[in-house]
Amino acid sequence: MVRAPSPKVATMGKEPVTVECSYRATGTDIVLGINWYRKTAYDDTFKLIAQIPNKDLVDLPPTFVDKSLASKGNITILTKGTFKLIILEIKPAECIDEGTYECEVQVYGGRTPHKPKVQVHLNEEPSVPSLQQEPAILVENSPVTFTCTGTMGRPVGSFKWLVYKNTHSHSMEEVEMSGITSFSKMSGSCSPIGKSTLAIMITSADQKVKCVVQQQAKEEVVQLSDERVLDVQYSVRDTEVYTRVNTEDMPLAQEMVAVEGDDVMFMCRARGNPRPGFAWSYLPLNGQDRSKGLVNMASEPELKLTNLTANHSGSYVCVTTNFIYGREHTETRAVRIIVKDRSAYRLERLRTAERKKSDVLRYLLIGGIVAGAMFFAMVVSLMSVLCYRRCEHQDNGRPIRYQGVKA
Repeated sequence: MVRAPSPKVATMGKEPVTVECSYRATGTDIVLGINWYRKTAYDDTFKLIAQIPNKDLVDLPPTFVDKSLASKGNITILTKGTFKLIILEIKPAECIDEGTYECEVQVYGGRTPHKPKVQVHLNEEPSVPSLQQEPAILVENSPVTFTCTGTMGRPVGSFKWLVYKNTHSHSMEEVEMSGITSFSKMSGSCSPIGKSTLAIMITSADQKVKCVVQQQAKEEVVQLSDERVLDVQYSVRDTEVYTRVNTEDMPLAQEMVAVEGDDVMFMCRARGNPRPGFAWSYLPLNGQDRSKGLVNMASEPELKLTNLTANHSGSYVCVTTNFIYGREHTETRAVRIIVKDRSAYRLERLRTAERKKSDVLRYLLIGGIVAGAMFFAMVVSLMSVLCYRRCEHQDNGRPIRYQGVKA
């Protein structure tokens, strides 16, 4: 009696594969030997790989017909006990070891040999993918192609693309995208080579791209990935000038008033990649002597003016610049400042406050008059309703009462 082994599944390079062939001879059986056959994806028919040509099968090494197996040394044959358990052990299992194995027990007397078969299936983990991009320098609003390659494993895995973008709330958003995938076979490998391409129009919000190879193996999902941080060049933008008078930060505005003797700090901020450079220019007020204006402006994001005088009045322009492929990109933002005499400015503020106070009183008076008129109109309307319901009216010279009261 020969027992057929169960199908075997193992991971290449990690787990050994053990194929067992067992038999029990009857009283009339004369066992002549044990033969092992194998048929792989590279074979057309079953090939004899090893044999034990002795009926006792005791302490005799197998003879490998396939000499390459003997030289590899990863296949051994063991025998155990009177039950005649013949074990074909493959460790570590390689790609070429996958296939159908056949155990032939040859008996004397012309009986048909017993040939149970067993399938050996080998899994393989995918490799860590390799991610490349073209072109190497990324510029906003230009096409870019990402290519991801790697062995896909067995069972064959799949690609997944993830692009990480900055949002308006300065958080990172993960966006899943689809690429174009193809597979090819590599000689000597059980696992196909996968190649996936992702073509997108790059933006300044794109921060990172990730290629993921995922494989469903047994009851777990294997995920391996490669990622690339994106350095996207984009023109200078969002230029703003913030102002601080003495130690007080002022609201964002295009025009402001300061007092003689104050200290003012202009702070220019902008975004861009490459990082923008800063320069300041000064435009005096119309009619002002330009020779008294400031001509030496800083080339820094901050511009500080101390002990202001009337000559500081004018427009201060922040010029931000960066270069992409030799092309200059520029953006400007201006703040106009009017420097006033301290005593005159104080008197002006008092007058302004008095004017606002008068305006408030006038609005209150007008509001009171309107409210009174509305109240008077409401009283008159209410009295008219009451008179209509309760007063007597004359109809053809006869008095009539309403609400069911007889005259």
